[in-house]
Amino acid sequence: MKKSRLVASAAAVATLVTTMAAPTAWARTTAPHYPGGIAPTTLTVWMDAPTGGYPDQAAQIAAFEKVYPQIHVNMVDVPNAGYSQKVQTALAGNSAPDVWLYFQPVDTFGRGNIQNLTSYITRDHLNTSQWFQPITRLRFTYKGDYYAVPISSGGAGIDFSGILYNKTLFKQAGITAPTGAYTIDQFDAMAKKLTDSKKVIYGTDQGADSGFAVYAPFAWNFGADVTSLDGHKFLGYMNSANMKRALNWGLSLERSGVVIPSSISGAVGGLFGPFYTGHVAMSFDALWDLQQMRKASFGVGVMRFPTVPGHKTYAWADTVGDAMWAKSTHKDAAWAWMKFLSGSQWGAVAATKYSVSPVVKATWSQTGLATDPLLSQFYATHTQNFLLPSYERSQFFSECSADFSTAYSKALRTGQDIGPLVDAAAKSGQSCLDKDYSQIK
Repeated sequence: MKKSRLVASAAAVATLVTTMAAPTAWARTTAPHYPGGIAPTTLTVWMDAPTGGYPDQAAQIAAFEKVYPQIHVNMVDVPNAGYSQKVQTALAGNSAPDVWLYFQPVDTFGRGNIQNLTSYITRDHLNTSQWFQPITRLRFTYKGDYYAVPISSGGAGIDFSGILYNKTLFKQAGITAPTGAYTIDQFDAMAKKLTDSKKVIYGTDQGADSGFAVYAPFAWNFGADVTSLDGHKFLGYMNSANMKRALNWGLSLERSGVVIPSSISGAVGGLFGPFYTGHVAMSFDALWDLQQMRKASFGVGVMRFPTVPGHKTYAWADTVGDAMWAKSTHKDAAWAWMKFLSGSQWGAVAATKYSVSPVVKATWSQTGLATDPLLSQFYATHTQNFLLPSYERSQFFSECSADFSTAYSKALRTGQDIGPLVDAAAKSGQSCLDKDYSQIK
């Protein structure tokens, strides 16, 4: 009796165990497998965008969610006015988005609230040389680590530049645009020949203000720079002998009458500036305005930046990217989004359907951009020398460099020697930098 009860009890226990174990095994074999091993989540992305967003935004979200259907992308278009401040306020208040369009100076990576991406890049064996280098490395690394990645979005992607020229005005003036290197003196001579002030036609718009020394590589080609490479020094850079030479070149150009005056530029410039209304023959611009270049009825060509004998010659490029909040609770989803937008798959779509310049170098050849009559002229500059623009080196550049612009304007307006004016600007700018950096150490 006891034996039979024990056998029966054992059988009952075995049946119970089997019954309990079965659902667990079934659940384990039928559990959902999400792409990338990322659980369902909503990813918040901030975009500095015009009203209504960029044309490619809906398409990029749809393409991404097709690959990662468990991730819902909540894209928030933030107006350009005050965008950077809104990002910093959100970071300070622990309410930042998971990912945001990044174009702030590189030393903001050192604040500790932006995710270091090295572990993700290493884990996924991501080859950073697929992107245009060295500009991507200069733009998105801090002390050797990546903190953002370039994306084929944001209205631009990789933003190459050059000296745009009006083909119609060049033909009328009997000028053949140089296809290779040419000197600063040749630039001046072309500007003079192209100018016809009675017809409100000017050779160039470079030299009307100090922007040519900050937002283009003219100063670099004179052997000058506004700041040190780390962005912490104005003294000895902003007021160096070579910088004064570069500034005097701009002042001389403007005083010779070949530069469109600011008063006239504002009157005839329209929405995109006097080059696109046919009143300026040569202008600095970048792929950000690609759509306007294609629409121009007079025909747009691209020249390199002029060389200055005795100095290294540089080109200029920039790129927008995505950064991840260090406190995001959706980091794997955030990285998946960033990697998707920085890759060749989306880059090809962005290039062929939305006129965005892809950040993966190989995509230019694969999609025919490298041989496009206009884009090929920008693409050809990618093998030239580059530096990180001075305004992207220091988070305090805009605040502390105001006197530089004022010095140039004063010299232009009064005829004063630029030397003492820029010496004073460098001194005041350095005091400003030193004070601001001392407060964040």
